[in-house]
Amino acid sequence: SKVLLENILGKKVEFRTPFGEITKATAASELDIFVDGDFLCTASLDLAMMFEVKWWPSVAEPWLHRERNWPSPDVIANMTRQSYVIAKPSDDDKGNVHSTEVSYSLHAVEAELAQLRSTTQQLVYLIFKAIIYHFIKPLNPDKIPSFWGKNLMLFTTERYGPDDKLWGDIRGAVLHLLKELL
Repeated sequence: SKVLLENILGKKVEFRTPFGEITKATAASELDIFVDGDFLCTASLDLAMMFEVKWWPSVAEPWLHRERNWPSPDVIANMTRQSYVIAKPSDDDKGNVHSTEVSYSLHAVEAELAQLRSTTQQLVYLIFKAIIYHFIKPLNPDKIPSFWGKNLMLFTTERYGPDDKLWGDIRGAVLHLLKELL
């Protein structure tokens, strides 16, 4: 990827690794990217090992049947034929490397729902997420989880499907999400 970037940009590209962490559940890394010695951006990556199971967790059963305007029950039924298990302990057990606790991961369903969103919904989410990461999360990084924005967007898209008038005004939709966050 370094050679590709150098060929595209026609400049010297350098990657520096300022951060890397491996836990029982994930491996995280950040790369600072420099072009001709000038900082360009930071790229981050989180990897997690998950195992597919051929059932839907009973703890998530209410999600299947709750009232929503989007997506249709048929779409929900198709995306919930399996789930995943991840070796991710609860917050109480987070520092315990001997923990055998696992959690269900619904990332595959969340990713599929994200793919079904309209282009406008994707743009609204990108702006909303940038606001959260740039202005809100830094207020108290240990107490403001990044998944708040994702979950709020999921609830909002269930309530207001892709064709709803909410999405006709990008600024208004972002403000709606920010008000819901409060």
